[in-house]
Parts: sequence; structure tokens; C-alpha cells
Amino acid sequence: IVPYGTQSQAVLQDYSYIPSTTKTSSVKAPIFQARTIIVVPNGVAVGSVLDTEINTVVQKIKDKYYLLRPVLVEKISLSSIDCSPGASNQFMGSTVILIGNTQNNPAMNCLAEVKGSTANYSVHRNPWGDALTQQSYIFVLKQDSSSAVEPALKFFENDVETGNFYNRGLGDFLVSCIGP
Repeated sequence: IVPYGTQSQAVLQDYSYIPSTTKTSSVKAPIFQARTIIVVPNGVAVGSVLDTEINTVVQKIKDKYYLLRPVLVEKISLSSIDCSPGASNQFMGSTVILIGNTQNNPAMNCLAEVKGSTANYSVHRNPWGDALTQQSYIFVLKQDSSSAVEPALKFFENDVETGNFYNRGLGDFLVSCIGP
């Protein structure tokens, strides 16, 4: 069901690289590091529908993935960013969730694979650097509006709830939502 006055968007999924075997170990590497940073688009008003949805996702991440250990989930907005990797970069060793586009979120400009891409939702290795003992990831959620919730954020929220990151095999995870 598409609400009146909104545009529908097709969802395309590419599972050609997803392994068909199940992991033999019950140990799952954490997707969300002890520090998770959510970089929101510039211009998101406090208390707006989008801000409320992002806060809901933050709480779901804390509830699902950080039950037994303390966590720091930061929600920030940036006017500029240093794209160079290394220990001095605030994103090194963190799970980073980028919400926005290259115009409203300067961190998006640090990712060559995002520029010109039509994917609304993707996951990549953290270009700013891994944690000391494990790989770090970034989630890219395309969001053009600074007030309305767009499909990529809803798909990400669903994956947080269901743990689909593990079911698909994170290294091979790819979901693309192509707009009209």
C-alpha cells in the first residue's frame, strides 16, 4: 500500500553472491562495534518524523546487539569531515551508519563507491580503518529528505530487528533499492 501523494519505489535484491551454506560456528562476529556512529543528514529537525525514526533505530540497535556490554551509539551531524583514514579519524574502528546523500551529508563524499551509485542501501568495509582485532563496517542509507523517512532506513531497521546481516553473510550482503 502506497500512501496518497507519495511515490512508490521498486526493491531489487541481488543474492547471487550469497553463500548457500550455513556457518558451522555459533559464534558471530559483531557487526556493531562498541562504538557506533550514526551520521544524520544536515537539516534534520529535532522531533521530526525522521529524527524520531532514527532514534527508534538507535534504541533497537542498543536493545538487540548490546544487551551484555556497554555501548556508545552517537548520533551526529557534520558540516565537514576529514576523509583520510587513520588513528586520528573519529570513525576509525567504529561501525558507521551514514544517512543522507552527497549534498546533505559530507561523509558520503569520502566514499568513491557511493558517488553516482543508484543503490539506496549498501554495506562496505569502513574506509577510515578497522578496529584493532576485527573488521569495521559502514552502512550507507540514501536519504534525500531531511524530514520524511525513506525506504532505505526502513529496510535497515528491519535488518536490525531480524539480524539478517548474519543470515546473509555480511561480507556478501547487497541490497539495492532503486528509485523511480
